[in-house]
Amino acid sequence: MRRFILTRMPKLSASIHRVLRPGDHPEDIAPPKPLTTDSWTWDEAEARLQEVYEKEGAVAWVQAALSEIETEGEIERARRRREMQDEPTS
Repeated sequence: MRRFILTRMPKLSASIHRVLRPGDHPEDIAPPKPLTTDSWTWDEAEARLQEVYEKEGAVAWVQAALSEIETEGEIERARRRREMQDEPTS
């Protein structure tokens, strides 16, 4: 599934995995949402997407896939922020 999104939606994938810039401060735009998605995995997302597709069809699947990708992006950005905060300054 992840490979499918990476190859079929490269612009979306690039925006999720882009390098953080010094001016990136999403917390200035809106209060940060507490991430309760530490247990989120692509395997579980794929199962959820399969269920949505079977029950609601392709349009609902696309919406669910975008939601899963946004969740992955939030997790990835949070991880990068933590890494940047943990790096010792030179």
